[in-house]
Amino acid sequence: MAQDPAAPDRLALGPGWLTGSAGRFLHEALKEYEGGRYAHAEAILRQVVEQRPGNGWAWHLRGLTASRAGDPIRAADCFVRAVACDTSNARYCAALADSLVRLRRDDDAVTPWRRAIDLDPENPAWQAEMARCLSRLDRHGEALPYFRATLRQSPGDASLHAAFGYALQRQGSAAEAAGQYRNALRADPHRDEVRLNLAAALRELGDDEAAAAECRQVLRHNPRSVSALNNLGSALCHLGRIEEAVRRLEAAMLLEPENLTTLHNLGVALDAAGAAAEAETCLRKALALRPDFPDAHRSLANLLRGSGRLDEAALHYRAVIERLPLDFRSYGNLGLVLLNLNRPHDAVAVYEKALALQPGRPDIRTSLGIAQLLIGDFENGWTNYDARWHGDRAPAWRPGHGAVLWRGGNGNGDGQSGGTAPTILVHAEQGFGDTLQFCRYLPLVSATGAHVVFECQPPLAELMATLPKASPALDVRIISRDEPAPAARYHAPLLSLPGIFGTKLDTIPAQVPYLAVPPAKSAAWAAFPFAQGLNVGLVWSGNPERQDDHMRSCPVAYLAPLFENGAVRFYGLGKNPAPELPTGVVDLGPVLSDFGDTAAVMERLDLVISVDTAAAHLAGALGRPVWVMLGHAADWRYLLDREDSPWYPTMRLFRQKAPGDWLSVTRRVAEELRRFQRP
Repeated sequence: MAQDPAAPDRLALGPGWLTGSAGRFLHEALKEYEGGRYAHAEAILRQVVEQRPGNGWAWHLRGLTASRAGDPIRAADCFVRAVACDTSNARYCAALADSLVRLRRDDDAVTPWRRAIDLDPENPAWQAEMARCLSRLDRHGEALPYFRATLRQSPGDASLHAAFGYALQRQGSAAEAAGQYRNALRADPHRDEVRLNLAAALRELGDDEAAAAECRQVLRHNPRSVSALNNLGSALCHLGRIEEAVRRLEAAMLLEPENLTTLHNLGVALDAAGAAAEAETCLRKALALRPDFPDAHRSLANLLRGSGRLDEAALHYRAVIERLPLDFRSYGNLGLVLLNLNRPHDAVAVYEKALALQPGRPDIRTSLGIAQLLIGDFENGWTNYDARWHGDRAPAWRPGHGAVLWRGGNGNGDGQSGGTAPTILVHAEQGFGDTLQFCRYLPLVSATGAHVVFECQPPLAELMATLPKASPALDVRIISRDEPAPAARYHAPLLSLPGIFGTKLDTIPAQVPYLAVPPAKSAAWAAFPFAQGLNVGLVWSGNPERQDDHMRSCPVAYLAPLFENGAVRFYGLGKNPAPELPTGVVDLGPVLSDFGDTAAVMERLDLVISVDTAAAHLAGALGRPVWVMLGHAADWRYLLDREDSPWYPTMRLFRQKAPGDWLSVTRRVAEELRRFQRP
């Protein structure tokens, strides 16, 4: 080490020591330090700083001596004093930062590291230490530029590439993280922990096959790697190879029976395998070992929700949020559970709390809109429901078409009159029932003076052509969504129209019928031999592909009370076959080619009884008497606790009193059916 040029001229130490210039004594102290005689060095330096407390070099050298002597606290104190003597000395600042790191005071080390780098920005070692320090503090975003600067100056360091990759992954940059992990493995192919981090990044990117390959490579030379077995099991689970996933995770369990990650992952895999009881056991064991384990709480909540144990599920989602207040997936799931429990006001509170933390969450805002619509708060509900068209998961509509979103007005989109009437292309979204319910708004769009084109699902096109005209001069052109879209100045999602027209509960356009049976279909069914008595259409199930279908479809066995009425002839109108139907039920589902056929049959029936499916909306739109059997937590359009529908004057609602209680519903329907009079 070179002598500090700022050393004082002369010092006089105690008896037995040399006298002379400060530089001489610092030189002697340095010799003692470099010779490993730290006690002698400390004795000289202690007396130097007593007589010259402003000598930064002496304090710095004393700090180095204390550090070598195994006294990190005194070392840090000396480095603090050295920096106080000369804040422009980069080496003093770096030594202080390093000493604080050794004391595990990373938060305090950031400032001296930053000062050292500002004074000497070309020092890659300091950049690297600053990056690592920030990463340990979970300040990964701040660490990234220091990692980049270090690797620009010193590329190829496996440890740095790996640490950089980890920081990137924690910041959500999985693709760039994977690149850095690969750089680390090129420099040192034998780093298993880096290969497993690469596997995790690949899983985030959706490449589970590549992730599994990395895990298998680790297992080839280390078959007892619990981390590799865990990562492989999770990747296989995502790939749908559940049996192999369970096998790998059970192997990990044999190696470490109380490994929390293994217990969690095995619980998830067993749940996917349909072994709910075994899955619950694993997840509860994980929580017994660590009650504040958010992943286990979340996965157990998912399992409980799928099993219909909604109150328990809500408790575990709340436990996740308590520990991870920014886990917006759990806010969404908790809100959904509360809706399924028929507690929409509580769901609104959950969604509003989440949006207070992060207003720009279109998924949460959409869910808030649904909850608000369910409780009849249409003013706020329509606005928030429109958030479904924003964000990464927004439904796609004709990318590149070029039409501007229509927000209302008299046909020109901005509320100003004049000019040629524009074309507004309204497009159906979501399911058949949504189209059947909200197509009623198309004449209102046409009445603004615009040329209206409605793009709908192909099976509905013929039926949509029967919509009434706003006036003889105004019409709605119907196209199927598999046809080319015409040029249009504006477009509008169908379910945004109620909000555009400011619909409230007392202003719903509920005039029925607003659809009619296509004449050709009516003629085709005119000769069908319906029975002489009471003819009732029956729909007991919806689309089995829907996640919530189990909540709205009624098992055929629970329909028995209806069939006790011998005066009624039932006609099945659903598309899903039910071989266990009584012999007297005529199942027309196989011969109904489209909704036009279904409408023609409904025209001839006295009543339609349906669960919440498109058939119920079709009957309502045709103005036919329709009774809808609803699950305990019904869709938002049926509102709360009502037995009628403001959307359909001819509709009656029969609700479950408890989740899954279909039998009480069908008994009430059967009782009302005995009193039913043909219209």
